[in-house]
Formats: sequence, structure tokens, C-alpha cells
Amino acid sequence: MSRPTKVNMTTLDGTDVLAEKADRREFIDPLKKMLTLDADKRVTPMKTLHHPFVTMSHLLHFLHSSQ
Repeated sequence: MSRPTKVNMTTLDGTDVLAEKADRREFIDPLKKMLTLDADKRVTPMKTLHHPFVTMSHLLHFLHSSQ
């Protein structure tokens, strides 16, 4: 199994840094929602599938990034 690629934030340009930060924010949000202990408050699998991180819709603002 290969290791995940580590992003070096110091080598990214302005827009790419913003895209990376947005990606990290959107990654954390569904994790918190999925790990909610109270099942009544926990996000459903269907809602998770429509989350901006999964659909990558949060990156549409960064179309001109190099990634």
C-alpha cells in the first residue's frame, strides 16, 4: 500500500494555498459530523455523500489552480 502524498504548503502558490486550506476545512467538517456520538445528531450516509468535500464542489472557486 502506498503512503499518502504529503502537501508541502510552502511550495504552493497563492490560489493553491487557498484551495488546499478550503479542502482541509471541508475534509474536517464531514468527519466531525460522522463522528458525532449522538446518533440522532449524526449525519446520514446520504447527506455525507452530498457533502462539498465528497462532491468536490468547494473547489469550483479554484478552477485555475494547478492541482
